[in-house]
Amino acid sequence: MNYKKCTALLLVLCLLTMLTGCNRANSARNAVERFETAMNENNFREAFAYIADYDGFGFKSDTEEIINAVASSLDIDIISESVGAAGGTIEVDITTVDLRKVYSNAAAVVIPKYYQTAVSGTPIAPEHIGVQLVNEVVSQIYSGTAPTVTTRCNLQMVTNKNNKWEIRLDNASYSAITGYLDEANNMITTGTITDSLANALGIEAKPAQPAEPVSPSDQPTSEAAGQ
Repeated sequence: MNYKKCTALLLVLCLLTMLTGCNRANSARNAVERFETAMNENNFREAFAYIADYDGFGFKSDTEEIINAVASSLDIDIISESVGAAGGTIEVDITTVDLRKVYSNAAAVVIPKYYQTAVSGTPIAPEHIGVQLVNEVVSQIYSGTAPTVTTRCNLQMVTNKNNKWEIRLDNASYSAITGYLDEANNMITTGTITDSLANALGIEAKPAQPAEPVSPSDQPTSEAAGQ
């Protein structure tokens, strides 16, 4: 599995060649509600009809299970609205699975499983540990007890040329909607998790490869309040 790419784009979940669905939002609130519903249903073609400036994003097929699970957990609670005829903002609380904590919790499960093997002198490939880590992440997401995170954001709302409402994602809202997938991914690509596993087991980890750019074009930053 290619960890450098495997979780680079979480919620940006449509194949590059896939067209978006039809935008039927007759109000800013309606656009947010329709986006949330489509995400919960894993209907990404429909969901991205409500994202402004959508120009096609990709994801690796081997992360589909993680992507679907995070999208299914998405909850957007509208707090207030300040919207005019052609634009405005909607203040929301966005809640989803916190992949940063899930990855850390998964590491805590994987370490003991490999401890006895390590002390017995049996060679362990760091790549194999990484595969088991991702498998544990998927298992925890679907357990129903995965930690969540809620982030308050101001969604920028705009109208398109057809006078339909769309959401313009910024770094904060992108990160919140994706469960901070890019930060979780960086825990692998920068070696944060694999190094801690390797050190605990007394093996040599390979140097991590740098993470690839994600969408939006600049890297998202976290201002989340974990639950």
